[in-house]
Amino acid sequence: MIIDILNILFVIFLFCLILLFYGIISVVIYYIFKYLRDKFKWNNKFLQNKYLILYLSIFSIGLSVYETYRAFYPADSFYFKEFEHVTNQKIPDSAEIKFKDSCYPDIHRDYFSKSLIELSENEFNKLFTELKNNKDFIESETTDYLSVFDNKEKSKEGIFRITFYKDKRSIEVYFVTF
Repeated sequence: MIIDILNILFVIFLFCLILLFYGIISVVIYYIFKYLRDKFKWNNKFLQNKYLILYLSIFSIGLSVYETYRAFYPADSFYFKEFEHVTNQKIPDSAEIKFKDSCYPDIHRDYFSKSLIELSENEFNKLFTELKNNKDFIESETTDYLSVFDNKEKSKEGIFRITFYKDKRSIEVYFVTF
């Protein structure tokens, strides 16, 4: 219960910071438009003070809502970059994210991300072979999955794990910093 309240307060705090940032930018834009309007004698009714303030307020609030949402629910490109960070390889062309989850970084910049990515069978086999032959990765035997690889070179930074599923198309990329 207390953690939920703290999470809500954190989201509100983050939203207010982003809104303040875009609000300051909007005030600067307002004064630039006002200066240009007065200098060049633009008499358009949509450039009156009340309309400018309304447009910039809507812009600031809309952008703040979007940025706050994206901070907690990243786009697929974020998970593709996580794949590249964990495996040190470019994301295959056939990659399609089926499931994704992550948390917002805490005060120490620690966070986790997890994604289930589906590949073509050829790219799956190619990636599996490359990681199996890569000395930076340690393979763990498991009965639930085809194989699990941990990046031993980056183990000081966190957990860098890629799991290959037995369907020979799905991989799970798991990343935790600590």
